[in-house]
Amino acid sequence: MRQLTEAYQEAKADRDARAEATTVGRQTLSGPAPRARPGVRRVRLGLLTLINLLNYTDRNVVFALFEPIKRELVLSDQQLGWLGSAYVIVLSLAALPLGCSGT
Repeated sequence: MRQLTEAYQEAKADRDARAEATTVGRQTLSGPAPRARPGVRRVRLGLLTLINLLNYTDRNVVFALFEPIKRELVLSDQQLGWLGSAYVIVLSLAALPLGCSGT
């Protein structure tokens, strides 16, 4: 039991020491990371919201155009359903590799 207590205290001291000083490259930072100003946070939130809105509209614009596509290509409802399904499947399969290549 005594060995477990000593091991726990050593692990706790090591964890506290690592939490106290965070090393970034050659520079050592003490304490918590600086917080962004409220105005900067709002700008970041606005940009993320705009990106999410564009992503949503990009994925769903084809469904808004179903009727003109159906008339132009003379498609049946079943063929239009297959076209929509193929669009969603290709978009889903392409999202992961394109997302990884973007980072």
